[in-house]
Amino acid sequence: MKTKFVLALIVVGVLSMGCAKQEGGEDILIQLTDKVWVAEYILGVPVIDMTHSSIEFGKDGTVSGLGGCNSYHGSYTLEGNVVSFGPMAATMRACVEAISDQEMRFFQSLAQPQAVKFKNGLLLLIAQDGKISKFAVQD
Repeated sequence: MKTKFVLALIVVGVLSMGCAKQEGGEDILIQLTDKVWVAEYILGVPVIDMTHSSIEFGKDGTVSGLGGCNSYHGSYTLEGNVVSFGPMAATMRACVEAISDQEMRFFQSLAQPQAVKFKNGLLLLIAQDGKISKFAVQD
């Protein structure tokens, strides 16, 4: 009888750990989706005033937004607190050099897996080298 009780506790513990990971991912997904996130910093560099680099996460695994001058769309996956982006398609409008440089940095940031964190209502995407992209919800 004691062995069955211990075994039951182990099974419940293992199942609870699996659910905690899944719920954490779902919590992140709920916070990410149904919002337009506008960049304030991209890989640690402040964005140019009045530019609009943004990202919008769909519940269906799609992502879209503005790089700064060009619109884009693609896909993403969320595993735990790490987001990875699939190939992106973007328009090819010409931009002034400073905005083009910012847009290139933004698209480069999406080419690597990043840890997702929320702090004071902001979305932080943390690259593997520790550089942070910071986003606020669009008003």
